[in-house]
Amino acid sequence: MKDIFLVVFKIIALIELGVFLHELEVLLVKQYYGTKRFIKVVFSHYKVGIILFVILDLLSIFLGESLLFYLYHVFSLLLLIFLFRYTHFKFSRRVIFQEVLSLFFFPLIWFFPYIFAFKIIFLVLIIICTFYLLLPLENRIKKYYIKKARNKLNEFNNIKIIGITGSFGKTSFRNYLVNILKTKYKVETPINNTNTLMGITKFINSSLNDCDFLVLELGVDQLNQMKRFKELFSLDHAFITSIGNMHLATFKNIDNVIKEKLSIKDLLKKEGKLFLNHDDIYLSSLNIKNAIYFSKDNLFFEKYDINGISLIYKNKSYLFNVHQRFFLSYFDGILKFSKYVNILVKDIYYSSRCFLDFPRRNFVSKLPRGYLIDNSYNANLKGIKESLFLLSSLKGTKYIITSGIIEQGKNFINENEKLRDLFNGYHVIFIGRKNHPLIKNHNFKELIITKSLKEAYKLIRDINPDNLLILSKGDNIFLR
Repeated sequence: MKDIFLVVFKIIALIELGVFLHELEVLLVKQYYGTKRFIKVVFSHYKVGIILFVILDLLSIFLGESLLFYLYHVFSLLLLIFLFRYTHFKFSRRVIFQEVLSLFFFPLIWFFPYIFAFKIIFLVLIIICTFYLLLPLENRIKKYYIKKARNKLNEFNNIKIIGITGSFGKTSFRNYLVNILKTKYKVETPINNTNTLMGITKFINSSLNDCDFLVLELGVDQLNQMKRFKELFSLDHAFITSIGNMHLATFKNIDNVIKEKLSIKDLLKKEGKLFLNHDDIYLSSLNIKNAIYFSKDNLFFEKYDINGISLIYKNKSYLFNVHQRFFLSYFDGILKFSKYVNILVKDIYYSSRCFLDFPRRNFVSKLPRGYLIDNSYNANLKGIKESLFLLSSLKGTKYIITSGIIEQGKNFINENEKLRDLFNGYHVIFIGRKNHPLIKNHNFKELIITKSLKEAYKLIRDINPDNLLILSKGDNIFLR
C-alpha cells in the first residue's frame, strides 16, 4: 500500500513540476526573453522566499524517499503555482524546445527522487539553457525578417521616416503628428504603441503600404538598444519628447537614459533634423549642434482646465480637447516641424479638432455628476501631477485608483513616497500589498486597500463618487 501511495505522490509532483515549469516560461516571455530580467523578476516576486524554498528543498533530502518527502514537494509546488497564478499558455519554439529538455530531466526524477530537492534550480537552468541554445536560431530568424522589411522599405523609396523617442509622451506626440500630417499626406503608423525593433519589423512586413510618411515610436529600456534600429532604417527626422525616471531598473541611472535617448541622432540621415523638447529639464541643459528646440514658451497660452487647452493665434482663441499640459510643448514641436513638410501654421490651428485625448493618457470623460480622468497607461509623477491638477479643480467627491509607480529600480521607494504626498487629502483605493511605500504614514482622506483592479472597480460602483482618477495599475511581474 505504501508503494502505491508513493507512486501516486510521485505522479502528482511530476505533473505539478511541469505546470510550474510553464509558469516560469510565461514569466520569461513577459520579460522579453531576457534571462537577467527573468532571474531578477523571480527574486523580486518571491523576495527572500525563493531562498527559503531552495533551502527547504535541500533539507528535504534528509527525509529520504518517504511519504513525508513527497508530501512536502507536492505542497511546496502547489504553493509556488498559487503564488505565480499565471494561466495563459501558448506553444512556441521555446516552449517546444523546453519540453524536449524536460523529457530528459523528468524521467531522472522518477528513478532518482532526491532530485526533487533541486527542483527550482533545475527548472531555472532548463529555461536558461533553452534561451541560450535557441539564441542562434532566434537571431537568424530575426535577421531574416529584418532583411525582408528593409527590402520592402527600399521598394517604397519615397517614404520619409520619422522616429520618436522619449521616456514618456511618445505615443501622444506620434498621434498628434500623424493627425496633422494626414490632413495633407498619406501616412502610415503602427497601431497601438508598437515600438520595438521586431514589432516594427512585423508591422512593415505585414501591414505597411506605400505612403509619404512612416511615423514610428522607438522604444528603448536599456543601453545599446537604439542602435539596433539602424539594421532596419535610417531616419529623415527624429524627435525626443522627454527624459525621465522610467525603466531605471534596467537603465540604472538618469545619465544612461539621456545617453540612450540621444543616440537616436545616430539613426538620422546626413540631412536629417533632430527636434528636442526644450521644456524638458534634461534636454534643455544639452547643447546639441544643429538641433531644433521646441517649447511652450513660443505659444500664446490662454487657459487649461477640464474643457481642454486654449491658445491664442492672431487674436483668435482656439480650444484643443486635450488634457495634458505638455501638449503645449508638443504642439510647438509640430509647428516647428511644419515648415519642413510644407504645412501652414494657420492650417494646423484651424485643424484643432485633430488634437484629442488618447485612451488611458489623461483621457477625460463625463460621469453623471462629474468626470472620469483615465491616466492608467504609464503613470509617472509628471503625468500624475497633470491629472491631479484637473482633479483638484472639480467639485464633489474625488477618488483615486492606483497601485503606485513601477519600474523605478532603486528609486522605487522614493518615487512612491513622493506620490503619497501628492495624494494627501484624497480618497485613495490602493491595489497592492499593505507594506507598500505609497501607503506608509499616509495622510489621505481615506484609504481602501484591495487585491485586484476588478475588486477596485466593484468598490467604485458601490461608492459612486462624483469624480474618479484612474492611474496605472501596472503588472506585478514587472521589475520594481
